Amino acid sequence: APDGRAQTVRAMLAENLRRVVPFQAAWEEREQTVAVLRRVGALAGGLVPSTASEESVFARRGRIRLARVPFERVVAMLELYGIQAAIEDDTGLAGDHDLELDWTPGDRRSFLAALRAAGLELGEERRTVRRLVVSP
Repeated sequence: APDGRAQTVRAMLAENLRRVVPFQAAWEEREQTVAVLRRVGALAGGLVPSTASEESVFARRGRIRLARVPFERVVAMLELYGIQAAIEDDTGLAGDHDLELDWTPGDRRSFLAALRAAGLELGEERRTVRRLVVSP
């Protein structure tokens, strides 16, 4: 930037992107129905605080095996392999956890039953959430 200021660099970059890319993106607060993950009672066999010495990750549709993984990554794996949608985490869990989860791919009831067996439940509710909105 001619004046060496970070704010000027950001403004110049934004203007150049507007010229090159034929769409715009902005963060917006929107009310919508979202998936919400909660604890139900104590954590059970499939999800426990980790005692593993190192991280291990195995996941595919229908099976997740995690060891020594931060809980926010556990939630990301459930989003990606379980429901293919964003999940709002209301469990209050933090730190590293181990997770073993098996379900029938494409069968939501099977996935929900596997979560319940691990001491978790997935529900839906209307919430105001921050989403990136892309428009022409």
